[in-house]
Amino acid sequence: MEMTLLQGAVLAGESRGAVNSSETDEEQLVCSAAAGDEKAYGTLVRNYQSRLFNFVYSMVRSRELAEDLTQESFVKAFFSLSKLKSPARFKSWLFRIANNNALD
Repeated sequence: MEMTLLQGAVLAGESRGAVNSSETDEEQLVCSAAAGDEKAYGTLVRNYQSRLFNFVYSMVRSRELAEDLTQESFVKAFFSLSKLKSPARFKSWLFRIANNNALD
């Protein structure tokens, strides 16, 4: 399965808007994505990509490296969604993956 989660994304030019869905909606997206729904996961990516990029960039201080680590974090998260025990913890889990990637 080929993943192109951030294809065409311009991370620096995006707004820093808040996640527009409620917690329940996000949990449903996480559950759908865990069941293999790439469209649901794409929505999660759009909701978090700017914040995750900024978080990673603050650690590595390189735009190119931050873009790569952000992409890698989303891909790792997608393929590990079945290991996430609580969909409500998606955000902290995703940011932990990104933190570990940046530290590595």
